[in-house]
Amino acid sequence: MRLIHCVAAALVAAILGGGAPAALAGVLAVSIGADDAVQREAYKTLVNDFRIANPDVEVHLTLTDTPSYRRALPPSLDGDAAPDVFSWFAASRCTTWRCAASSTT
Repeated sequence: MRLIHCVAAALVAAILGGGAPAALAGVLAVSIGADDAVQREAYKTLVNDFRIANPDVEVHLTLTDTPSYRRALPPSLDGDAAPDVFSWFAASRCTTWRCAASSTT
């Protein structure tokens, strides 16, 4: 389980640090599910490092406990309030999306 969290943190770091800053000028909404204080601090550090490197980008970070995040993310992707950057969980099926997709076809 720890490995999954490390990989998720590395992916977020790559996404936040590897983009084209000029193209991202403006506001960036980031939504992450984090289980404990260590994870929360790691994500805050990543975002703060990104802010320093990209002062023209305003980052709105939302950290939520994982169970709440898993319930809240799928419906948020349907509308204009979807985050620009979000995490999901390796090898985890999002049955909400699958069920929603099968009910519309």
